[in-house]
Amino acid sequence: EGNPASIGVLGKADAWPEAPASGEATAFVRPAAQGDAYDVRYFAGGAEIAFCGHATLAAADAVLDSAPGARVDLETSSGQTVAATRSKDGAVELRLAAGVPADAAPAAVAAATAALGGVEALDARYFDDTTLVIELSPDDYASLDAVDTAALKDIRLVVAATTRASSGDLAFRSRCFVSGADDLACGVAHCGLAPYWAPRLGADGFMRARQDSPTGARLDVAIDGEEVL
Repeated sequence: EGNPASIGVLGKADAWPEAPASGEATAFVRPAAQGDAYDVRYFAGGAEIAFCGHATLAAADAVLDSAPGARVDLETSSGQTVAATRSKDGAVELRLAAGVPADAAPAAVAAATAALGGVEALDARYFDDTTLVIELSPDDYASLDAVDTAALKDIRLVVAATTRASSGDLAFRSRCFVSGADDLACGVAHCGLAPYWAPRLGADGFMRARQDSPTGARLDVAIDGEEVL
């Protein structure tokens, strides 16, 4: 399950490597010049990218294995600092900025629902300038088979189609499309999905989410002030 990433842990004096030729997400991490933080740079498809959620999680896991203390701060190339800790059960917990909600443009919602096979949006919100969250009924969500990936790519946003979970310990389910592709496990999308669902579900702690990607992914998310855990 989840989204694969390669990690390179460097020494403080090591130079940053060139972009790997592999299309797989790769993060290089090394101790920052000052303080106890770590600098992180991300690559995918042979080019540097500003941020990658699942590569941040993998980088934090690698650093927490080798660094003393229960917390590390990762200074990302996007400019944000991500705090990472390891819980008692061994899981890695990240603190990311929660997406700021805004009304979604009707034209964007219409384009996205058409690309998702003509489904009907129960609600839709933008989160920052990165993500369009679209809530669907369970029946419409279950029908997401004939997706127009080219049309989704033209929207130029992460499109997160989501629905309430109907049973078990899950709070909500989602499928997240990045550049039109069905992303395997999308941290950026969940920075919008968490603040979208928390008030609707009355959640004051962790919500268990399922991303129904080709590999499948389970994410536990919570809101803490202006951050997503």
